[in-house]
Amino acid sequence: MRKLGLFAAVVLVCLASQASAGDKVWSVPGVINNLLASGFSCTNGGTAAATVTVALFDATGAASGTGMASIAVNGTVNFVTKPITALPGATLVGSNPTLMPGSATITAPSGVFCTAFVSDPGSDPPTVMRSLPVIAKNKQRGD
Repeated sequence: MRKLGLFAAVVLVCLASQASAGDKVWSVPGVINNLLASGFSCTNGGTAAATVTVALFDATGAASGTGMASIAVNGTVNFVTKPITALPGATLVGSNPTLMPGSATITAPSGVFCTAFVSDPGSDPPTVMRSLPVIAKNKQRGD
């Protein structure tokens, strides 16, 4: 177990080192990928194209997949843990079919805004949908 914890710490350090000095990093607890899918929607409100990375982690903290996309100014990109009918063309992140419970980190430059959710992957519009918290680095609502 100690080796697994060390591995997870190394993965987190590697992911953090990929972020630029001005990048924001958010944490998203409650990510699942079973009968439901998790999604992450990011919009670039900045003045230049932006690269966004979403990294998934399982309950033990082990890396479970990464997705990256470039977003044009005023554009939006969706990341999903499995294809969601209501979001065609979304970037697939990871391949763990039973990720539950899990978490994610979103890394993006300043000017990018993201939200996260859990959705029914097979219906358009979704029959089930709920938001997930997106927590700025070390701050939660109320801090």
